[in-house]
Amino acid sequence: MSSTRPEPDHDDPATMKKSRSAPSHDEIWATYAENWAVEADALRERLIFLCESLAPTRGRYEYLESRTAISSSKWKNVFLGRQMPTIEMLVAMCHYRRDHALWLMTGTATRGPLDADQAPSQAEWDRFTAHRAWVKERKTGGDQEG
Repeated sequence: MSSTRPEPDHDDPATMKKSRSAPSHDEIWATYAENWAVEADALRERLIFLCESLAPTRGRYEYLESRTAISSSKWKNVFLGRQMPTIEMLVAMCHYRRDHALWLMTGTATRGPLDADQAPSQAEWDRFTAHRAWVKERKTGGDQEG
């Protein structure tokens, strides 16, 4: 015995409201938890990209320390993948690179009439990620995570 239910009227606002219920807290958490490691690594790479565009190659960690009051050893640990960026590091970089703040924190940028939030070009980002991969492949001894 099969009963057929009438198809919902997708143009009816009451039906639309019911069918678009907000995801539960658990559903939201599961979505973020699945991708946390990937998102965290991507955030670190975006921070490193902006640091490299701000600080000179020689004395980079000391330069960042002098501008942020965050120890050079912590900056070095982020660059070497030994630790994740701290909130203080992210806030400091958002202050120094306000034009890239949204991109730094989310990985996306808005493009509007004012171009307030910028992201690097795809070619610039590809060069950076290729270089980072090359550096990671050549790490030896104490610089490699265990």
